[in-house]
This record gives sequence, structure tokens and C-alpha cells, in this order.
Amino acid sequence: MAFKLDLVKLKTDASLETTFAGAATVDLLVNTATGVTLGANNCPLTQTAVIPLGLVAFTGGYSSANVSIPATAISAVAPRYSAYRDVRVRVTCTAAVCGTANVGCSTDNFAVRPQQFTLSSNMSNSGLSGTPSLAAGTQFTVGAAAAAGYDGTPLLDNSVAGQKITSFLSVTDYTDRLASASNASPFPLGQAVLASGLASNSGVTYGDVGTFRMLPEAVLDNAYTSVDQPGDCVIGSSSNTAVNGKFGCNIANQAQSPAPVFGRFFPDHYALTGALTAACGDFTYMGQRELGVVLGATALSKGNQILARYGSAYPGLASVSVGAGNAGAALSIGRLAPALPAFAWNQGRSGRSYTTDGGEYAAGSTQVVVAGSGGLSAGDLIKFGGDGAIYTVQAGTAGAGSITLAAPGLQQAIPSGATGITVLHSFDRLASGQDGPYDDFSLVVGISDSDGALISSVNGLVVAPAASVAIGDTRLRHGRLRINNMYGSEQRALLVPLVAQYWNGSAYVANTLDNCTGLLRKMFVLKDYLNLTDVQLPAASTLPLDSGLLQQGGGSVLMAKPAAPVKKKATLTLQSLMPYLPGQARETIGAFKSEPVFFMRELY
Repeated sequence: MAFKLDLVKLKTDASLETTFAGAATVDLLVNTATGVTLGANNCPLTQTAVIPLGLVAFTGGYSSANVSIPATAISAVAPRYSAYRDVRVRVTCTAAVCGTANVGCSTDNFAVRPQQFTLSSNMSNSGLSGTPSLAAGTQFTVGAAAAAGYDGTPLLDNSVAGQKITSFLSVTDYTDRLASASNASPFPLGQAVLASGLASNSGVTYGDVGTFRMLPEAVLDNAYTSVDQPGDCVIGSSSNTAVNGKFGCNIANQAQSPAPVFGRFFPDHYALTGALTAACGDFTYMGQRELGVVLGATALSKGNQILARYGSAYPGLASVSVGAGNAGAALSIGRLAPALPAFAWNQGRSGRSYTTDGGEYAAGSTQVVVAGSGGLSAGDLIKFGGDGAIYTVQAGTAGAGSITLAAPGLQQAIPSGATGITVLHSFDRLASGQDGPYDDFSLVVGISDSDGALISSVNGLVVAPAASVAIGDTRLRHGRLRINNMYGSEQRALLVPLVAQYWNGSAYVANTLDNCTGLLRKMFVLKDYLNLTDVQLPAASTLPLDSGLLQQGGGSVLMAKPAAPVKKKATLTLQSLMPYLPGQARETIGAFKSEPVFFMRELY
């Protein structure tokens, strides 16, 4: 940019020498550094270059006209720089003009600064597809070009408060995900090279997806014009338009065409979190809706930052699939009920994974605030960590929010701190008959990413990068309840032994792992009475409310003796109402006399 000088001839007492008329030689002594030693005439003893301005005429002590210095005048002189930190005006007057020859330099020095930075990057893709592309968190280069002679160190403002970097979502979606290896904020782009005025940093990273935009004054140097500060330039301004004869002290990037939008960035890798929680120890019966499933995926940068803008606005999202398997053999995921919700990416997360919000909740509470993603729906069955009770969700939430539990609410208090939430499912039995056993059951999660990012950790543990990974390892068993056919007197209670069995691939055998199944009255029914009435043997009260738990798969229920006299041999069916442990048998009570005894058993 061109500028002008006004010169005056002063007496030794610093007053204007009004009678002076003549011409003097004027030039600029320029230096790329400040602090150069000055001589007795206030001129630098050394200089990078001398910029000649020619003879300047004076009248009445004033230069007859402003000395105009075109933009090319400085760069025309070797080393052909356009910017200098320290500039002084030197005036040389001959003896013929001034009486005695003298040379003097201005007491005031000033800087000739670049007008602006032009930003660049090797990540020059301004779109959300195509190349160049780079995994989020991987190093790349950002450059700021000023002018030859500039050797300052510009700073890049990467703070949210600075509002200089925005994401692809909008021009007001400010982000702090642009960083450098120094982790400073703002961070330096490095010292510029004098010959080109280019400052660059090859250790820049962007910890999110898509592109980022650098707004005006994202890159700034407020130190280059230190010789003019504070009074000879406008502090805090990068304006190239003079205000009261002063330009801005700062060098910064201005509006640029094309706009400095750089990218494209995609996920570096994915992390899975998940677990299968068995209903009893290490096993669950097929059809038993107590198989806990937690399953989530997170898109991450190379530095393991969650990619908060990886969601519906970003095209080309990775697809997530979930299958089922046993020891490497595929099983139909359609047997999992209810079906898992569809995996949808939101703020870098997908799947269903929830905890409480960290608050404390008293027993009886029906409202619980939860944090997580994937959705909890009305009708879902859930468990809270440390609480064995099963709760029904009455009103759910699509993301983080409040859920309503069916009355009577929490059976025990939830302490403060995030408490895990598990959603319960069943893996249904085959309608065609016996099934299993599946002693190495797992869910298989696959992620298909067009940019090639893979799963690299499961539950915080590093795994070999893979497109699919098995989550959980539990047992599923096709069960039934073997109920003995028993004969007993009408004068006393009847003890009925029973055993939980499972199909081992060739036969039903006792499930010795079952120490959990409760023998509750509500789990059985008495029906199909023969020679017997409900008055004699009340179906609603003949069985005890609670007969305890199975032990190693075995147990019994005690049928109360008839409430009214039984005159003839009578039979009834004792049937299990547990869909995952079906079974029934005929029980006989009363005197036989001469009738033959028949023993009946029905197995399922």
C-alpha cells in the first residue's frame, strides 16, 4: 500500500526554520528487525536496505508537497521485501543548500506491515465428500502468507470464545476442535520465512468431522508493529483504512475468496461399549425376557475425541449392523425381542446406552432423569445397576431426558452418581422344537465406513482393528420344567418335586446352573379338576405364595391338603405359567380302594 510523508526543517531548538528553501535528498533506512544501534545523527548504523526517494523541495521550512511512496518503491530494492519492522527517514542536505553538509534521521521510527494474511492448507477440500480427506485428529498443515520481509509469528485463535473457527454445520457453529501439538490457545503457526512471508504449522489437527471455516481475524499478529505502539497505530485493529491518519496495529486475515474452508475430515476409528447380562449367573432361558443388552458405538478422532458433529447433517455416515452368533456360527437376530432400536448417529454416538444423570432418587420415585442415547420406549423393561428388580418404562425418551416408571416406582433408592441402566430382551425359542444349547452366545456388531475407519476398542480395551466385533459372551438354554406326577392322601399336603431342565443337543438334562428361578404361586396354575371342586381344593390358595428358589435346578411345591372332604379319587393338572420353563403333570389325591393306580406324566 502506498503512503505519504510530510517533512519539515527544524532549527537546533526544534522550532520551524521558516526561511529555509531548497532541496534535500530523502531516503528510507529499513530493517527487518528492531533494536538496531543508532548513530549520533539518529540513523541506524546498519540497515537491511536503503530505499531512495529522491530530492524533495522545501519552502518556508516545509516540504513543498507530500512525499508519495508507491507500494512498489520498497519492494523494488534488494532484497525486494515489502515489509519491514523498523523504518526511519533519512534527509541529506548538501553544504550548498544548508550552509554545512548534514545528515539526519527521524527520531520517530515506524513499521511497514503487510496488509493481511492469506490462509491456505493442504486440506483444500471445502466439500463434505471427495478428496483430499483425512482422519480426524491426524496432523496437517495450515499456512498464512503475508508479504516478503515479514518474519513474524502469527497466532491462530482456536477458542470458542474467540468465535473465529466454525464447523460445516453453520457459520455460527463455533468450535475449538482446531489444535496444534503445543495444545496452546491461541497457537502459533510458526515464524514466517523472510523471503516469502509465509508462516506455517504442519502439526495442526482437527478433532471433528467435515470441514472448518476460518473467519476474518482468525490468524493475527499484534506484535509486528511494536515500534508504532501504542500511539502511532490503532490498537486492536487490523484495518487497512486510516482513521485520523492511523492504520490498525494488527496483521490479520481478511475476507478471502475463495473462503478459507478446509477439509474433509472423517472418523479415525470407532469404539464399542456393550454387555450381555444373564438372567441367572451366566445363563438365560430362551424366551426369558431378562437378557440385559447394552450396546453403543462412538466415532472418535485419532486422539480419542468424540466427534460431536458426526450426525445426520454429515453425509456418508457409517452404517451399523447387529447380528447374533454362537461360537462363530450365525443366529437370527430376529429372535431377539423386542428388536433393538435402529442405530442412528447423533453427536458422535450411536446405539443404546444409558445411565442415570447422577442424581439421587428415593425408593418409590417414578421419575428418573437419564443420560445417554438410543431411546427408551414405553413398555421397555429395565434394570438399574445394583438393583435386581425389573422396572417397566411407562413413558420414555428419545435421547437424554426423563423417564417414567410404572407404579409403585423404585423398590430401592438410587444413590448419587451415574448408575448404569440395562434394557431387558429375550432370545426367543424356535417354534419348530428343541434348540441349542448356545454356550457362547454373543452379539456381533459391524460398522461399514466408506472411508475405511474400523472398530479399535471394546469397553475401553484395545482390539485389533476390525469391521465387526463380538460383544458379550453368555449362555442361552432351551428350558422346560419337569413336574412329577404324584399320588397323595386327601388327609395331608402333597409335596410335588420338580426340576428345571434344558436341551443339551440330544436330550433334556437337569440345569444345575439354575439357582435363581423363584417358585411363586403366580407362576403356576391348578386346572382340569376331575372328581374335585374348587371348594375342596381352592386353585387360588392351595399353593404357597413363595416356595423359594430352585437349587441346582431342583425344587418342589407343597400343595395344601383339601379344604373339604374328598370322597373319591381325584386328579388335577399342575401347570407352569413360565413361558421359558413350560411343563405340567397330573396329581392324584384321595383313597384308591380297589381301583388300579395310574401314573401319568406329560413332558414338554
